[in-house]
Amino acid sequence: MSRFRRVGENIQCTFPAAEYDLLIGLHAQLSGLVSNRDATDRRFQRLFPPQVLDAQHADKPQLDDSNVTWREQTLTTAEAWLHTATQHRGIFRLTVALDAVDAVLQLINDMRLMLGASIDIDAFDRDNLEESDERQYALAVIDHLAWWQEELLQLLTDDDIYDEPR
Repeated sequence: MSRFRRVGENIQCTFPAAEYDLLIGLHAQLSGLVSNRDATDRRFQRLFPPQVLDAQHADKPQLDDSNVTWREQTLTTAEAWLHTATQHRGIFRLTVALDAVDAVLQLINDMRLMLGASIDIDAFDRDNLEESDERQYALAVIDHLAWWQEELLQLLTDDDIYDEPR
């Protein structure tokens, strides 16, 4: 079942309670990570690559506060959006305007980046992990978030997306 569908000039997002709780939890982790501004944290570095950090001070990286402030504002907006959800029988529904979908895609992508960095995803071959490896859960969540991104992007690229509202 698709989590996203077009409703006029909006996209309706539908999540079972467990997925909505996952979104809320990942958003909280991401917000805490950004507000802490720890430039030595590899999760933070994944969100703010070296181009954003002052490479001249490798022993104590400096931040371009405008980039961090922008992301903090984006996360505040996302938090407000997440709390607009309506619940019916364990299903949460959120609505996002078509012109604001980029912010949802950014949020999902940032969550994926944070999770990937938290398990140092570049340091291992995921195809050779044991099923019992604790990183499997994070990989499953990363893949699930990627599926959401694909669904949203497919919806946005459908030929009829710009037709008259349905």
